[in-house]
Amino acid sequence: MYRFCSLILCSFLLINISAQNVEFSARAGAEKVFEESVFTVEFTLKNAEGRNFIPPAFKNFTVTSGVSRSSNTTIINGKRSQSISFSYEISPKRTGNLIIEPATITVDGKEIKSNALKINVVKQDPNKKREQEEQFFVELRVSDSLVQIGQQITLEYILYTKIDIRSQKYLEQPEYDGFFAENMRVSRSAYRTDIINGSEYYYKVIDRVALFPQQTGNYTFGPVKFRLGAATEGERGGFFFNQRLKYFVEESNSVKIKVGGFGASAPESFSGAVGKYQMEIQVPSTRITADDAFTFLMKVVGDGDSRTVNPPALNLDPDLDNYDPNTVKDETYVSKGKIINEKVFEFIVVPKRTGGFIVQPEFSYFDIDSSDFVTIKADSIQFFVSPGTGVSKIKTDERITKKELLPPLENISVKKKSASFFNSIWHWVLLGIIFIGILAMFLKYWRLVQENKIDPSIKRSNAAQRIALSRLLKAEAFIEKGQNKEAFAEISKTYKEYLSDKWTIDYSSLNTASIEKLLKDRGIEDSTITNSKYCLDQCEMAIYAGANPETLLEVRNKMAQIIEAIEQ
Repeated sequence: MYRFCSLILCSFLLINISAQNVEFSARAGAEKVFEESVFTVEFTLKNAEGRNFIPPAFKNFTVTSGVSRSSNTTIINGKRSQSISFSYEISPKRTGNLIIEPATITVDGKEIKSNALKINVVKQDPNKKREQEEQFFVELRVSDSLVQIGQQITLEYILYTKIDIRSQKYLEQPEYDGFFAENMRVSRSAYRTDIINGSEYYYKVIDRVALFPQQTGNYTFGPVKFRLGAATEGERGGFFFNQRLKYFVEESNSVKIKVGGFGASAPESFSGAVGKYQMEIQVPSTRITADDAFTFLMKVVGDGDSRTVNPPALNLDPDLDNYDPNTVKDETYVSKGKIINEKVFEFIVVPKRTGGFIVQPEFSYFDIDSSDFVTIKADSIQFFVSPGTGVSKIKTDERITKKELLPPLENISVKKKSASFFNSIWHWVLLGIIFIGILAMFLKYWRLVQENKIDPSIKRSNAAQRIALSRLLKAEAFIEKGQNKEAFAEISKTYKEYLSDKWTIDYSSLNTASIEKLLKDRGIEDSTITNSKYCLDQCEMAIYAGANPETLLEVRNKMAQIIEAIEQ
């Protein structure tokens, strides 16, 4: 009994000692820092297993890197201890005595807090700051500051330095309101040298973005803050003696961009292309039958915003009809520092008669060098339509006699009617059918007359939902063929054309931001607006960064629900 009580008492003491050894503390890499410096804050839990770690809000700081997690176990003289750490790199937003609030973590079902930290942030000596600025700086450079809607411009972030800068990172990701932005991969090239204000600097492009203006106006980009890591001399530490880095916060300059409209009126064959373009026509065959349709391909290659480039309208003979063109290819690639888009449109022309026809395709774009519209005219395409198997062989002057239409008289028993057809029940039924037919024709004619009086924009608005839902089914054809990227593009285009027809809005002005504002102004529910933004983001990501087949059907179905919700 004595031994049992001693064992219980020792266990209790061990539990109590273990509980006393649990420690959750916060430690900063510095207590006094400059306003634009970067330092480390570490939260460490000792001698316990923790979960649900919640960092502080860092209200007066910018998190430049985190969270980095590490664990450590040591055994000294048979005594085992363990710890787990969560570290962040942060930069102060202002001067003064700033407080870093405690972090929390759960241990054995109980939430514990670390200590708070007090950081004294002071302004940097102007002479020291000037000396730092002379060592390195980041310059924002734009290829053109006066542009048109849809024109591609390039924004580069260039690092100039006299010291060994090993790392660079955005403190806050820049936003490009009013523009569609697409990042271009920057190759790891060696530094080059340049003379700036009488001093020699090493420089290289650290980021490059292609921008496509979506609406007119004046815009300012920057300044943008970077975290730069410079190698320190004579200090080594860490795994494999990696050289330690000293971090700085550097702010770039700002650039201004003015987006204007077209000064000249657009030709009929203009379909939204702005920049420099080439066009090529491919004709599979110039001889068809009346059973077939005449097809040809138009390939356009240019550096404008590919999302606004649509197939041009055709000026056709009255005896020719055409379907809506199909986009059979839509690819982008980088060439000579620009994003190049290649599109191939398939045109389907249906003849109403046999004989010869001539088609001359045109493609117009707004040339940024001449600030005027340029029309590329292809060589005339001559094709011949011969009769097919569905064409009647009977000539128009041939007649079929009534006798030929009568059935043979053999073996037919004919009885004389007992009563006259006139004034019989079948007589009145036939008159009723004729009357209803005449009334139906009159109502149809009256409806057509009334429809011709309706404004075309109202017609498009009324038919917008029906057309959009039917076009969403077209995306299924791309899905069945495995063309996921084309399916996403068709869904995005259908939705934007639906909104354009529904509320008579210029199609080229619609983007994710403008659509969100449009829906809010129209009083659409927040859940529908959120789904709209999600679907458009998924479509743009698929078009420009690769299709995700897992979300394709989800986006298609959600887009149909969004359209129905807007109609309701």
